[in-house]
Amino acid sequence: MTELKILFINFQSGMYMSKGYLQYITKGWKYIFPHDSISLNDAVKFIKKEKPDVVMFAEIDGSSWRSKDIDQVKIISKKTSLKYNHFFPTRVMGKWINQGNAIISKYELNNNTQIKLPGYGEKRYLCSSNIVIENSVIKYYTTHLSTNKQINLAQRYFIAKKLKRNKDTTILTGDFNIEKDSLEIIKKYTNMNDIKLKETFPTWNPAKILDHIFISNDCEIKKVYVCNETRFSDHLPIRVSINIKHR
Repeated sequence: MTELKILFINFQSGMYMSKGYLQYITKGWKYIFPHDSISLNDAVKFIKKEKPDVVMFAEIDGSSWRSKDIDQVKIISKKTSLKYNHFFPTRVMGKWINQGNAIISKYELNNNTQIKLPGYGEKRYLCSSNIVIENSVIKYYTTHLSTNKQINLAQRYFIAKKLKRNKDTTILTGDFNIEKDSLEIIKKYTNMNDIKLKETFPTWNPAKILDHIFISNDCEIKKVYVCNETRFSDHLPIRVSINIKHR
């Protein structure tokens, strides 16, 4: 049996909107124009304190004009000594914006893939990486779903049917942009269970559970909590420790 410590972080591209809705107006220019990634140091300190094996990200930037040519994934990976990393670009606008999902890990990452999800408007993806521990394959998935309810439903069906075929240990994290009660589709079609969580959004007054973690049946929850003392985004990070029974 192996214990794995996992974090999921919606990093909001380092914009540091963590104090109230007014910041969407006063700092909204950061969605387009170059800005300092001032929350990078806070994220690094938080990750070092939590000592995870794997960190999954949504809304994190690779090098671009908006990020002032800073590759947020590589910097966090380097400063936390989680030396393996992979960036999945999901929203690319020439050299100006390079936003996506990502994974950093103490274990080597293999078979890094991203699959486009159904829908129109901003493109959404299901991103995955494999790690191998004691000859067992563990599949990690992360995603960031649409805020449009109909599109979100189609994306959840797509993910459920995709993961239904998995026989390996599977962990799914993401900002699903929807409350827990609407996630029964994933449980219905897969052998996965959703971890019970507290509210993650918005950071300054958590009222909605938009961020979720699913684990396959061969995983046993050891500890889970929403990190409500850490605020470098409009979403609170999630930490979970699980035991994996090797097959």
